[in-house]
Amino acid sequence: MVKLKDIAQYTGFSVTQVSRAINNHSDVSEETKKIIMKAVDELGYVPNLAAKKLASKTDNSIALIVVGF
Repeated sequence: MVKLKDIAQYTGFSVTQVSRAINNHSDVSEETKKIIMKAVDELGYVPNLAAKKLASKTDNSIALIVVGF
């Protein structure tokens, strides 16, 4: 499983800069985004949705409780 840290080491950018590029923040240059996104494709990075939910503190899940008689 490829992590942000792996992409940072591969590209020479910091983990923070890699994260901001992947999340399309405006303070990252287009050239940096291209380099990082190319590395994302080459290494096969897939975001961890569970970690993203924990970090954002949102879930968007619906609970359904069915009581049988």
